[in-house]
Amino acid sequence: MSMKPEVRARIRAEMAPLVAAWRTSGETRRVFAGRHGISVPKFDYWTRQLRPARARRTPPAPGFAAVAVVPPPVEAGVIELVLARGDSVVVRAGADVVLVRAVLSAVVRC
Repeated sequence: MSMKPEVRARIRAEMAPLVAAWRTSGETRRVFAGRHGISVPKFDYWTRQLRPARARRTPPAPGFAAVAVVPPPVEAGVIELVLARGDSVVVRAGADVVLVRAVLSAVVRC
């Protein structure tokens, strides 16, 4: 059940000076609300409702973020062979040619 507009306006008029006083009091919300006989949830509601317009949170506008696709760094002198099974063979610069040939022969036979 919704509150009638005139009742809401009356409560707003009562709460506005209290919220303003709390903002300058230096007290916590709990202490201030308790001292004035107001429940903390009710006081929190009115502090949000009476927040200055510029301080109200507005949802960010939907949009897209710029994304730059950067290729991974390539290590100089490195060759990586990815096999159909998902295995890979990495050959670094300066590798023994005979050894590389033997490894590739063995891989092809598997």
